[in-house]
Amino acid sequence: MGFGGELSKNQISDRLRRASCTFVRGDLRNEIEKQLLQLGISADYFSVFVNETDISTTDPETIEVAYLSVLPQPNYLRDKVLVEVGARSLMEPAEPIKFNSILAETFPQSFPLESDFYLQTVLPTRTFLEKLFLVHEEFSKPINKIRIDKMSRHLYDIEKLMDTNFAKNALSNESFYNEVVKHRQKFIGLKGFDYNTLLPQRINLNPPDAVKNKYGIDYRRMQDSMIYGDSLSFNQLLKRVEELNKRINEMQFYQ
Repeated sequence: MGFGGELSKNQISDRLRRASCTFVRGDLRNEIEKQLLQLGISADYFSVFVNETDISTTDPETIEVAYLSVLPQPNYLRDKVLVEVGARSLMEPAEPIKFNSILAETFPQSFPLESDFYLQTVLPTRTFLEKLFLVHEEFSKPINKIRIDKMSRHLYDIEKLMDTNFAKNALSNESFYNEVVKHRQKFIGLKGFDYNTLLPQRINLNPPDAVKNKYGIDYRRMQDSMIYGDSLSFNQLLKRVEELNKRINEMQFYQ
């Protein structure tokens, strides 16, 4: 984005966000479309667009790549890929991770031109903390402001990570925990939210009773459309998340 050194809150809330929004809506959207066309994909089979608003500081901004699917469209998933791009996220810790398409791995004879590629990818160590904080922030809102649609996936992801070394490392490193909290406060800065409640002793990952059933419905829809193989019931998921919540609340940071 061309910004160097320490950024002030004003630079973050205006100049950085404006530059990011302009880049995503223009150069990045156009480049994605160009690359797909160069792969030989007809423009009749996809479209690349941004649902732009009059707000020129939207960050993150989302590029939608809609495509014609050969499969029936489920109710939960849409025939599009969402590319969410923002300029305010931490980029560490990260490392190059090898990728390939599921189709190429499953049908190598049908996709002989597919090859592995590497992307610089944020490690789950930070993703785990970000999801904890996002869920806590969400459940701190007034009931009528809490988002429902596709939000149960964060609880699912948290449960999947909670007993891994990524999660253990994230929760055992006080300076790293503090760094993520401070970055979130400075670069996200939700109005009216008390960032002191992100202290381990005050973290809350349990959905309020008023939205619990709605989260259960959202989770079951995700199970039907997105999750391969067996998965926990919603009640089992909540018990696991509650177990993690107690574990975090008992941590000795900030003593």
